[in-house]
Amino acid sequence: MRSFSDLETVKLARVGARGEENGSRGPGGVRTWRWPRSVLEELVAEISPISELIGFPLKVARVESHIKLTDPSDFDNQWASSFMVDPISGLAPVQWQTDVGPVVMWRQDGGSLSADDAGLLQSFISDLLAMYPGVKVSETITPQVFQEFKRCKLEKEKLNPHMEQSEDVNI
Repeated sequence: MRSFSDLETVKLARVGARGEENGSRGPGGVRTWRWPRSVLEELVAEISPISELIGFPLKVARVESHIKLTDPSDFDNQWASSFMVDPISGLAPVQWQTDVGPVVMWRQDGGSLSADDAGLLQSFISDLLAMYPGVKVSETITPQVFQEFKRCKLEKEKLNPHMEQSEDVNI
């Protein structure tokens, strides 16, 4: 076993599946981790379409669970499915709708991505999904709209000290 320097690793978010241990955010938990770049380069990953439109393309890859998942519902991962939603239809591709399991997400540019970032993006997408089918992609899914959403969301958090606070925002 050897340790990796920060230059050899990427800060990413891991989104657990429903059957994994419950966490503070999402059924399987969302955590910030550091993974070696060399490991990430070997994973089969897809770009999150909405993240690309709002200015920071995220790679999303399925990973093995920490525990044995047996029931089909254990593999549910609604957060991961939402990250893969098609901006035009508001639907995730079939392969991202069921049996997803845990995923890791990282920025294509190698920048930092935290659990707080994943939570902000998931909230943005959730709000978008409530507007379908009336979403005008060129007006609603832009870097400016996302940044305004983020500003408002973080401002609301600060107004309520009892609300979970985003402390590690990189997007």
